[in-house]
Amino acid sequence: MVISFTSCDFIDKGNYDLTPISDIIIDTTGIPLQHVVVRLEELTINPKVSRVGTKDENFSYEWKITLMPGEDWEKYKIIGTEKHLKSVIELTPSASSYSLWYRVTDKTTGLLKSIIWRVLVDASSGQGLVVADSQDGITSDLSIIQDTMFTYQWFEKGTTTLKPTLYKRNEFSKVHKTKFNGVIHSMFAKRLYQDGRYTNFLHGASRNNAFRINTLDYSIVCQGKELFYDPFIVLDIDYYYRNGSSVYIINSGKVSNRMTENQSDVSYRRFGIFSPGDYTCNKFIACHPITSSQAVFYDEGLGKFLKMGSSNSGAAPKDVGVGSSPFNAQNLPGYQVLGGGLGTFTEARFILKKGNYYGVFCLTNNSASTPRRLFDISNAPNIANAIGFVFPADQSVVYYSTSSKVYSIRIPQGGAAVYTELYASPEPITMFEMLRKTGTTELPYTERCLLVITYNGTEGKITTLPIPSQGLDLGLIDINRKATFGGFKKISAVAVQD
Repeated sequence: MVISFTSCDFIDKGNYDLTPISDIIIDTTGIPLQHVVVRLEELTINPKVSRVGTKDENFSYEWKITLMPGEDWEKYKIIGTEKHLKSVIELTPSASSYSLWYRVTDKTTGLLKSIIWRVLVDASSGQGLVVADSQDGITSDLSIIQDTMFTYQWFEKGTTTLKPTLYKRNEFSKVHKTKFNGVIHSMFAKRLYQDGRYTNFLHGASRNNAFRINTLDYSIVCQGKELFYDPFIVLDIDYYYRNGSSVYIINSGKVSNRMTENQSDVSYRRFGIFSPGDYTCNKFIACHPITSSQAVFYDEGLGKFLKMGSSNSGAAPKDVGVGSSPFNAQNLPGYQVLGGGLGTFTEARFILKKGNYYGVFCLTNNSASTPRRLFDISNAPNIANAIGFVFPADQSVVYYSTSSKVYSIRIPQGGAAVYTELYASPEPITMFEMLRKTGTTELPYTERCLLVITYNGTEGKITTLPIPSQGLDLGLIDINRKATFGGFKKISAVAVQD
C-alpha cells in the first residue's frame, strides 16, 4: 500500500484590514506633572487630544481623582467629563499628593488612552511668611504675607506674571475670636500625621504657652500643657525649635524632644521627660530645621560647650570634642553667648563675649564636635551694640545688626575677618533674621534673604534684603531689590508656613 501525503502553505488573508491602528495622542506640552492648587480654588488643565481619522465629537473624557493622597483608586471622585478640566478642588489639604487620572476613549473603536498627574492641595491660608505681632505685650495675633519672596510660584494663573503682595491679617483672631495668650517668640513649620494623612502644621511658643496649628483652617490641634505628658509642668519656655526631623523645646533651661509621628494611629506625640544634668540651655543652638546637627550650645553657667545630639532620646547633654587649639571648648569660663548657628553645614559657629573681647568660635559639625577655628572680631564696627546675629548655612559669613545698621563679617579659610556695612535702617531695628525654609514646600529665597524687623512705636515692618547668588561668600546684599512689608504691631517672631 502506498500512502502519499501532500502539503502546502496556505495563508488565509480573508477580509482582515492589516492597517496599523493609530494611537490616541494626549499632548501635555507645557503642562507640569504635578499641580499645586489651593483648596476651594479652581484647577484647570488643557491637554490637546487627537487621533488620525477620529473627529473631536467621537471622543469621550473622564477626569477622576483619588479621595485620599496616593493611588487608591477604590475611592475616587469624577470631577470632569470634558476635554479640558475646570473644577473647584474641595479635597482636604495634604503634604502628600493626590492622583488625577485623565482617560480619553475613542467611541468609534473603544480605544482608550490615559495619563496620571499628581495634585498637591494646599491650605486656603497657603504658603507664606507668618508674622506674630502684639499690640499689648500680653497677647499675639498671626498674619500671613504671600509674595514672591515667601511663596512658591507666586504667579498669575497660567502666566509668569507675578501676583501683587497679599496680606491675610489677623488670621488667628479671625478664626478663634480671640488672640493667642502670650507673646510668641518661636515658630516653625513641620508636617505631621493627622487623620491618617500628612498635614501641614505651624508650631510655636510664647514664654508660658505653646501651640500646634493646622494651616488648613488655623484650628488649634493642641496647645499649652496638652503638648506635654506631665500635666503638672510649669511652662517657662525659652525656645521651641526644629533640628532636622526632631523637635526640641527648652523649658527653664532644660531640653526635651518629641520625635515625628510616623504612623497614622498616633494623634499627636507629646514632650516627655527633660534631659537630666546640671546644665542650662539657651536659644543659641547650632542647628538647622532641614538638616540634622549635633545641636551644640554654650552653657554660660558651666563655661563650656555641650551638645544634645542629632536625635536626643532623653540623655544628658554630652561634652564636645577635646583639644586646646584654637580654644578649649570644655573650659571657657566667663563668656556670654550672643548668637549661634550652623555655617556652610560644616561648622557650628558661636559669638562669645568676655569684657571687650568678641570672638567667632567654630566647632566641627560632626559627631566629634571639636574646636576648629577662632576669629577675633572685637574690632567689628559697632559690635558692642549688636542685637542679633544670623548664620547662613551655605556661606562663610556672619551677618549682624544693631538697632540702626546691618553688617557682614566674612570669615574665610585664611586671613583675617572682613567687615562690611550693608544697610542703614530709617526706623529702629528690633529683630534680625534669615529667611529660612522650615517646612517641605520649595522656598526659592531660603538662606538668600535677610529680614530686618523694625518698630517705630506704632507700626511694625519687615524689610527684605536679598543676598545675590553670585559671590555668596562676599557678605553682600542687593539693595536695589529690597522691599518693605508693613501694617503690623510690634513683631515678635516670623516663619514660613506651608
